Amino acid sequence: FVAEDLPESLARPGRALQVIEGPRMAGMDQVGDRFGSGRIFLPQVVRVLRPGGRFLEITIGERNSWELAEIFGRWQMAGVDEKRSRTLRRRLKEHGLTPLLVRDFVGRHVLLGGIEELAEALEGSPAIPDVDRRRDATALAEAARRLHVDDGIATTDHRVVLEAVKLR
Repeated sequence: FVAEDLPESLARPGRALQVIEGPRMAGMDQVGDRFGSGRIFLPQVVRVLRPGGRFLEITIGERNSWELAEIFGRWQMAGVDEKRSRTLRRRLKEHGLTPLLVRDFVGRHVLLGGIEELAEALEGSPAIPDVDRRRDATALAEAARRLHVDDGIATTDHRVVLEAVKLR
């Protein structure tokens, strides 16, 4: 339908911009939501991306919450030997994208409160899998003690930001 509708839309004054800002952006929002929720993956995104189109992803890096991982003895990125940024760069190239930017950003996240707030934050969080308040009581107490700052409990936030372009 695009081939038939495009000339008509372009012929109407102001209509082309409305098409871009309206239904086209709504469609892009759906693709972004599906990719972010895991219902669509990189090969599908690359397939529909036009030449010159750009792809942006922000993901968790291998150093995310590393202090908690050390204390609990398990973590989301367990068994990952390669730097996340290197893995993602390779994955982009495998799917025909040219990386423009791959950067690691490391910061601090302060969780306001103490052990209860930490336990609540970790339940259902991918950072430390299967947190159980009773089973992990010792680790929770150790984390609260070792990571205590004036405002609460501070952990490392590691994000990998990458941008790529589809050349052809």
